Amino acid sequence: MRGGVFAGLLAAFLLVIGVATPTPSYAITGGQETGAAYSNVGFIWIDVGSLNGFSFCSGTLIAPTVVVTAAHCVGGEDPIVRVKVTFDSHVTFNGIQLANPGIEGTATFDSRYLLPSRNGGARGFIEQTDFDLGVVVLDAPASTVFPGITPAQLPAVGVLDSFARDARAKDSQAFTSVGYGMYRAPNTSPWDTTFTHDRRMATGPLDHLDPRTVWINGNANASWADGGFCFGDSGGPDFLGSTDTIVSVHSIVQTPCHNKEASVRLDTQSARDFLAAYVSLP
Repeated sequence: MRGGVFAGLLAAFLLVIGVATPTPSYAITGGQETGAAYSNVGFIWIDVGSLNGFSFCSGTLIAPTVVVTAAHCVGGEDPIVRVKVTFDSHVTFNGIQLANPGIEGTATFDSRYLLPSRNGGARGFIEQTDFDLGVVVLDAPASTVFPGITPAQLPAVGVLDSFARDARAKDSQAFTSVGYGMYRAPNTSPWDTTFTHDRRMATGPLDHLDPRTVWINGNANASWADGGFCFGDSGGPDFLGSTDTIVSVHSIVQTPCHNKEASVRLDTQSARDFLAAYVSLP
């Protein structure tokens, strides 16, 4: 767990009947609604059963039946009863049930995400940011419910290493971040958020690379200025510029809304080792 990261990994946004309680996750603030664009980015509804509520994250279709997301979305201590994914750009609910058409699936995550348990139990502590990757394997191809949908492209090995050597990356619209979730109006408190139910997008430059993560700036100003990332959208993608190549998956942010976030890279051998069990790699 990196020092200075608020609550470590920021998982999903939990909705319980009559109560809205944030637990780890984040989303894009500012930017704009995508409409029909980025239609391969979906909303992941997660039934947590015993809590009488649900959590949600974002994810990206990378094969006809495979959605990549963050491990902390699907690897919590609470048992998952059911997972459903919709690719509609606006989501609605019937009580706590997702009202949009969608496809159910089975979720799993990179086992390296868990540290050894301190009490000798079978489950470890969820603190390995560098391995914060999971997938939802859909029960049917996404196109059976969402005709015309096409998977995003995965990157070649080391794409971001070569990209980062270009100094212009820190001054460009290097990444397009997409997701559902919370929204904060410009120049308001990082804690002043609302859920718009819409898929949104924003662009931002590179901050720096780590071996298995990439740090992205939502803007060049302080966390309360325009742009940035907020609770409600973990697992969403960062596309390289305006391309359809997803190079990383949202993982951590420092406050409920902040101008900087870290995503787990998909161009590393580590990520490929995990994804190879589910998809064909470039």
